[in-house]
Amino acid sequence: MINVLGTVQALIAIVPAIILCVMIYRMDKVEKEPVGLIILTFILGGVAAAPILVCEIAVDAALGWLKYQGPLGMLLFMLLGVALIEEFFKLMATMPAYKSRHFNYTFDGVVYCASAALGYACLENILYIVGDPSWMNTAVVRGVLAVPGHMCDGIFMGVFLGMAKYYSVRGMKAKSWGFVGLCLAAPITEHMIYDTLCQFGTLYVLLWSVFVYVMAFIAVGMTKGKHDKPIFFDPRVSPYSNQYWQRAPYFDNPRHPYQQDIAAQYQQPRR
Repeated sequence: MINVLGTVQALIAIVPAIILCVMIYRMDKVEKEPVGLIILTFILGGVAAAPILVCEIAVDAALGWLKYQGPLGMLLFMLLGVALIEEFFKLMATMPAYKSRHFNYTFDGVVYCASAALGYACLENILYIVGDPSWMNTAVVRGVLAVPGHMCDGIFMGVFLGMAKYYSVRGMKAKSWGFVGLCLAAPITEHMIYDTLCQFGTLYVLLWSVFVYVMAFIAVGMTKGKHDKPIFFDPRVSPYSNQYWQRAPYFDNPRHPYQQDIAAQYQQPRR
């Protein structure tokens, strides 16, 4: 027999992540990403919960004593036992999208990383809400704080991942790896602080969340629309082909005649 209450709880748990995922998708003004690839990334974010759970249990068994060593001990445990693990596997969930030819603008990093983060947040939300006696309160609190928080982590990750690919296809490996480091460091730091503050009171979490939401809003504004950089010189040309590298020197020179010729066709907003 179908558990009606459990089904309702699961549906309510899913709604915030779906709404936020659609919102991020609609923010992509230059070139919409394939819905199928976004759904795949969302699902992979949820699947990442399995290795995350295994790693968190192992770290908790080894370093759980840190939680009882005051604020600094709690902060260190949240870094090693939660934030680092979750953000690493969320990044791994974006790799099929990252390697895809569809990841051809820097804002695409935000779309895919936020999708992976929301996929994980969706499954986590279900686990927290279904079967909880006070599930309505849990659903509201997590819908306002935890799920948007995961999305913001995905935004921070995606901003830097887009730049990492931008420099990678130009052969600037040092800069690319620097941005890879930032795409992990930014969400890990935010996540670590959030989880630590959860142990010391709701007011601290609210204040931190407001700050994070504002920073995520600014990050999106600085990356989307007219600030959205095309990663490849010509979206139809593979970055691994000789043709790409022969043309690449003209890419960053908007005054070059060839660049002006293709600008209207390839770099104007498309709907």
